[in-house]
Amino acid sequence: QAGLDETRHAMACFALASAYGGEPVGPGPIDLGTSAPIAPDLVALAVTTAREGCVNETVGAWIAAHLAEQATDPAVRGVLSAIAAEEAEHAALAWATLRWAIEVGGDPVCDALIGAFDRPSSRFSDDGPATETVRAHGLVPDPALHDEIERAMVELVWPAAAELTRTQLTDSPRPRPRALASARA
Repeated sequence: QAGLDETRHAMACFALASAYGGEPVGPGPIDLGTSAPIAPDLVALAVTTAREGCVNETVGAWIAAHLAEQATDPAVRGVLSAIAAEEAEHAALAWATLRWAIEVGGDPVCDALIGAFDRPSSRFSDDGPATETVRAHGLVPDPALHDEIERAMVELVWPAAAELTRTQLTDSPRPRPRALASARA
């Protein structure tokens, strides 16, 4: 289902881009080489799930919800609201998968997760003009995007990661690698 959701998100965004550009816009070829990457073991699956699912999907849902709140164009608001809800579902699936991986794999999985919750991928770019027009159409200008990413990490990702790995966080909002490795119950 998540894969179909992502296809629907892309189609909705291409439709918006086409409307803004006045001509059809669509995807180009995607080179996956000979195959899509598959995790070779439970540890690799956990690390990839933490980064791509727990961090990126959680932050993506947060950002899409934030953008939807600011958008004044009804079509943009509708697309972003739907994306936010579905990205939140994808994040929940990733957190559940990671919970299972930790239950099955134990300490080796937890140890491998050190640093996996550090930052979202570079797909969250913070370049762009800071205008109300940009906000109205579902874009967030720099430095507001950086601030929202940081809030998502501090308020959602790091606390959930700490709870899942049974980690005691220090004064810093970011889990320190030593804390992840040594503070598990």
